This record gives sequence, structure tokens and C-alpha cells, in this order.
Amino acid sequence: KFQTRFNKDDIKLTSGLVIGATIPAFIVGWIAADLFNITPYLGTANNPIAMKIVIAISIAITSIPVISKIFNDLGIMHTRFAKIVVACAG
Repeated sequence: KFQTRFNKDDIKLTSGLVIGATIPAFIVGWIAADLFNITPYLGTANNPIAMKIVIAISIAITSIPVISKIFNDLGIMHTRFAKIVVACAG
């Protein structure tokens, strides 16, 4: 269950976390693709930009199912903390 109601403080915190964590991780992934020879992995489309996007996104995203399972197991899924973390991951 993804909660969609956020108060003003939660929106500010979530936005700050997304900007401060996801975007820099995406940039690191983008740069990392330049540091390694990705040509053997391009596939039939032979599109290096698409491969760089896939690498950058894979570094920037967080596993929502794993986070949700951990929070459920700990019994904290309905806390403010869990709501913010899952919103950032989403």
C-alpha cells in the first residue's frame, strides 16, 4: 500500500531526499558508463545512449519491494519514516 497523503513537512523532506540522493546517483551512473567499455553490451540496437540511461537508472533506483518487505516485517510500514522512505524510493 502506497500512502498518498503527505503534510507540508513530508513533501519538503521527500523532495529534498529525491533531489539529494537520486539525482547525484543518476549522474554517477551516467559517468560510470563512460569509464567502462560498454560496447560489447549494446545489443542489436547498438545505442550507447540507451545503455547509459539503463546503467544510470539502475544505480539511481531503490528496490521498493525489498524496502516494503523490511518495513512490514518490522511492523513500521504505517509510520511517517516508512512513508517518506517508500515515497522517495517510488
